[in-house]
Amino acid sequence: QLWLDATTGLYDATSGGSEVTTDGSSVARWEDQSGNGYHVTQGGVNSRPILKTTIQNGLNVLRFDGSNDQLFRSSPLYSGGDARTAFFVGKVTNNGLRAIWAAGSPTGAGLCWDVTPEVRVRVSGRQDFDQAFGTTDFRILTIGMPENGLVGDIYGYLDGAEMNGTPTGVFSINTTNSTFSIGRGNQGSITFTSGDFCEFLSYDSSLSTSDRETVEAYLASKWGITL
Repeated sequence: QLWLDATTGLYDATSGGSEVTTDGSSVARWEDQSGNGYHVTQGGVNSRPILKTTIQNGLNVLRFDGSNDQLFRSSPLYSGGDARTAFFVGKVTNNGLRAIWAAGSPTGAGLCWDVTPEVRVRVSGRQDFDQAFGTTDFRILTIGMPENGLVGDIYGYLDGAEMNGTPTGVFSINTTNSTFSIGRGNQGSITFTSGDFCEFLSYDSSLSTSDRETVEAYLASKWGITL
């Protein structure tokens, strides 16, 4: 459904423009490689992340400063109860209630991944996995919802290992009439994240165990992360 890869599809204008390839250059548009056109953009020049070259396993990353950097789109990826699986690869370098990937209304409902440095899932209220994300290493985070509806157990894996805890509710990447945001939450207390963002993959289904493990193995090999 969505595929954002920091090694390609980075541009200097929200409408496209020129591809960004120089270390330290700001990025206005991160293009969706899935073919569905769910690009994320930033019109404010001072709020754009920057490209950093050959950072992790020889590959480029997108660096967010934790102050005001954010990429977003205003249209939804899914309706509220659809099954889904999502993967994030990156390193978060600041503590506090910080959002990696958020969706939902300005009140914060639907906010997905925060680090304090525990992994948190935001539904109608904050729910936590009892799992440290950390602020020094590149990690692979997998979050999913196995069934369509308002009460499905949310599952999570960190570097391929199942996380402790089973938050219950709707894992929301995006719902109707809400903003999908990378690098910042949609609630006042959920602020900007600093770190290196490598890759996002999102599926409009709950992947089987073998399919999930295949994606995680691909990401681990590509980004040099041990499962």
